[in-house]
Amino acid sequence: MTYDNLTKKELIHKLNKFDRYIKELEDEVSRYKQKEMGINKTISEQINMITVLENIIDLIPIGIMMLDKDRNIADVNKTLINLVFKGREELIGLKTGTALRCIESANGCGCSSVCHTCPLDNSMKYTLNTGNSIFNLQIPTNLLIDDEEIRSFWVRVNMMRIMVGENKRVIMTIEDISTEKSMERLEKECRQNQQELIELKEYDRFKTQFFSTISHELKTPLNIILGIVQLLERTDELAIKKSNNSSFEKHVKMMKQNCYRLLRLVNNFIDITKFDSGFMKMNFKNHNIIEVVEDITLSVVDYLKSRDITLIFDTEMEEKIIACDVDKVERVMLNLLSNAVKFTEAGGKISVNIYEGEEKVIIKIKDTGIGIPKGKIDKIFNRFEQVDSCLRRRQEGSGIGLSLVKSIVEAHDGEISVASEYGVGSEFTIEIPVRYVNRDTLVKEQLILPVQSNVERINIEFSDIYS
Repeated sequence: MTYDNLTKKELIHKLNKFDRYIKELEDEVSRYKQKEMGINKTISEQINMITVLENIIDLIPIGIMMLDKDRNIADVNKTLINLVFKGREELIGLKTGTALRCIESANGCGCSSVCHTCPLDNSMKYTLNTGNSIFNLQIPTNLLIDDEEIRSFWVRVNMMRIMVGENKRVIMTIEDISTEKSMERLEKECRQNQQELIELKEYDRFKTQFFSTISHELKTPLNIILGIVQLLERTDELAIKKSNNSSFEKHVKMMKQNCYRLLRLVNNFIDITKFDSGFMKMNFKNHNIIEVVEDITLSVVDYLKSRDITLIFDTEMEEKIIACDVDKVERVMLNLLSNAVKFTEAGGKISVNIYEGEEKVIIKIKDTGIGIPKGKIDKIFNRFEQVDSCLRRRQEGSGIGLSLVKSIVEAHDGEISVASEYGVGSEFTIEIPVRYVNRDTLVKEQLILPVQSNVERINIEFSDIYS
């Protein structure tokens, strides 16, 4: 194009028009540059977002992997890398079983005879083919640890299919739920144990009720028999003296002693069932425990003299007021004294000593009897446990007396223990804390033990010792 024939005015017009084109072109270039900057910024932001998402995925405490259409690993997160102790590059392209070190994958994932039943592989095939997601698939598996140790795991698997362009991919999460499964198992066992405990308590309640019923059923006719024996004893007292019929007196005495034995057994059963069921009532009052123990001890002096056994009572103090149930303390002392007599030969010695401890009273009952074997000492307070359990033992007994004694002592918030040497003797130690029914009005209750009642109780507690 030539501009020779153009006038100056026309040339100026053309130049102005050209300038406008140049400016429009510059404006268009500027707009494109702004768009490019915006696109670059968006791309940069997306790259940063992808990096952030990758970091977040790596922080998720659940193993995540992406699988290709052949079910080979295409990518993994950091948690999965830490789970299988392999690098990302090592995992890419591996089968899932190989990556997780499934013990069936020693020759390659899918090569074992049981691989066709693998729930994990079959689920991946299903998701790839159908596009349906799978959630909360819980699978037990055995994995190889440190090339030597095989450990059983429970894993929870979730998977879903995504499309990357036209390529199918499966996103899968793997979570170790072995601890959760262990907790479920423990909770189930706990529920079963609780149910068994409820059933055992119900059974124990029936047993306690049965023993209570049987005890009362035995006690009623027993009291009638004992009453008749006592009536015969009194009615024929003069006739026995006149006829000097020692045989009749001997048999009446034997009947009476065995009635006392049965009555003692029944009383023990009743009290044991009361303690077991929580219905044993304790009648606590402020008493001089020294006087209580001394009176009970001295009440058996004549009986021990008749068996040529020396009884010694000694105390560090003359008076000590504590809250106690006198009837129960008497029961404890008579039981321990009868045990001492039972296993002490003629010429032996029994001693009862009382000491003052720190905020407690200590009572010791010591004998020179046969003692307790070492293997029996820890079991001596167990119910139905006996030192001499053979059929031909020298003395009788049910094996529940010391168990009852322990229950009574513990009802006083006290403790009982035993020290013994077989062939030398035994020493029972009772420790009762010093407490009061009412600290503000500390008054010693008057101690009244009816003589006849006390004699009757001695006869009952000593009834399984034959002359």
